[in-house]
Amino acid sequence: LIHAWQSMTGREIGAHCVTVFHHHVGYEDMIERRITTGQPRFLIDDGGDQSTPLVHENHIHDAHYFFEYSSSDIQEGLFLALCRAAAHHPEKDYVFMVDCIDEVGVSEVFGEVAHMLDSFARVPWKPGTNGQPGGWDLEAPGARTNRLSHSGRIFFIPSNVYVLGTA
Repeated sequence: LIHAWQSMTGREIGAHCVTVFHHHVGYEDMIERRITTGQPRFLIDDGGDQSTPLVHENHIHDAHYFFEYSSSDIQEGLFLALCRAAAHHPEKDYVFMVDCIDEVGVSEVFGEVAHMLDSFARVPWKPGTNGQPGGWDLEAPGARTNRLSHSGRIFFIPSNVYVLGTA
């Protein structure tokens, strides 16, 4: 599937995840959870890129974004980790594949992020012009953001993240 994706789109896959939904999968597994000291915090490597991606048209002042490293009591869920890696690398595609997506309620697993899964709600990358760097365009038509319930960080799904599901 990954080779077919790359040949059809002409874009490199930065990372892909394959998971199975079952009745024990929840918000904490996909988005974020509170943890105790000693548990791992990051599930997907962003390539060691410690820089922060730029955001254009930031109307939320003093906001912390999901792609910034959070407090030590928050562990990323699998989907949030994939989105963080994608935010750091807009030139690559990131694919989230879910088997048995109909086994649980999507809103139960994704919580406040569920309404952002539609392709029109993704935040696009705005290329730089006149020597200015590019950034994620929060003011693009249809683009949605949300504040995560545990960390309070601002979350969006980058336009280079694709969700594929099977029943």
